[in-house]
Amino acid sequence: LSGLLSPSQKVTHVAGIKTEQMTNEVDNEERIYEAIERLKAYDDQLAGDLELLCEMAENDKMQFNFLLKMLRK
Repeated sequence: LSGLLSPSQKVTHVAGIKTEQMTNEVDNEERIYEAIERLKAYDDQLAGDLELLCEMAENDKMQFNFLLKMLRK
């Protein structure tokens, strides 16, 4: 019975999503959460500032990309 209940091969896909992709998504979610927690210590208006950043990305892609280039230096 134990052979029937436990997979005989390593699981590489779940519902069409590769497990590596799922791991990367979890890692990214964790990194985003940690970054937000760190930023809270320095920005008491973080929620509003993140909303402004979203608006910039949606409405002024050139300015947003310029900002990203500055941050990534």
